Amino acid sequence: MGRRKLIIDVEQQKARLYEGRLLKSEFNISTGKRGIGNKEGSNRTPIGKLRVSEKFGGGMPLHTVFNDRVASGLWDGQERDGQSPVLTRILWLEGAERHNSNTKDRYIYLHGTSHASKLGTPNSEGCIVFSPEDIVKIYDALQVGDEVKIVPPKSLSKKELKKLRRMR
Repeated sequence: MGRRKLIIDVEQQKARLYEGRLLKSEFNISTGKRGIGNKEGSNRTPIGKLRVSEKFGGGMPLHTVFNDRVASGLWDGQERDGQSPVLTRILWLEGAERHNSNTKDRYIYLHGTSHASKLGTPNSEGCIVFSPEDIVKIYDALQVGDEVKIVPPKSLSKKELKKLRRMR
């Protein structure tokens, strides 16, 4: 069995789970509604190679709400604009490249969302969000240390990409 990794396609708002070179699953996601970037406080989704640093929520009920990575109750099932609880499971990411080395300090996670109807469009505060059901699959598939690669849109120029990789 090959090592598992998750590829986040910002342009298509898809996450693809690979085992070695074999595509195992594909998921609709949302990345940052403010776009991509590595700057502290930007609420943008980082790009590049990252790793799963820590995992939280194993065995918790499907719609568990987390505050500061601690379970605090169950989501009531209502989508509310302006509210985006962290649901079900958390995989905390850390940067593996110089330009995204602040990712863990920015609290960038893979986690479940209460806005499943908006998956497929950028709608997060910088994290990569999944349906509560799909984040359980990701949580079970990935281990601490596994790679998560966030691929920027192909429409970005080389100059724009270079600038993003310098920003921290």
